[in-house]
Amino acid sequence: MAKIVNSPLSSSMQLLTVSNKITKPQDGFVFRQMSGVDKDGETIRVVDMETEFKNNYFVLFFFPMDFKVDSSEVLSFKEHLEEFTKNHCEIVGVTSDSPLAVKRWISKDVSRGGFGGPVGFSILTDKDLSL
Repeated sequence: MAKIVNSPLSSSMQLLTVSNKITKPQDGFVFRQMSGVDKDGETIRVVDMETEFKNNYFVLFFFPMDFKVDSSEVLSFKEHLEEFTKNHCEIVGVTSDSPLAVKRWISKDVSRGGFGGPVGFSILTDKDLSL
């Protein structure tokens, strides 16, 4: 859970603090509406997770989009997407970067650290780290 608190240093400065919560398989998933880039790698839209994923199997994976981190995890999910689809399982990427930054990474060549085109699954933006 993320929350904004006022800094003791300045009343106008706010800090973002994040506290992790352990979720057990029997706990209900809290569905949200989040902006992100659609499966086509072009469309930026609000994804209503409850409408699209409730009562379905899905894998959320979290990744940073950083020049120091390669894109191998995203590319691995892209490569194995057909296997997940055959088993009625959706893949959903989650990053803290903006949808515009995600679109740039999608269009960037793999040799330059990008995804080399649409990955075939949505990549959501979790700017406030609430998910």
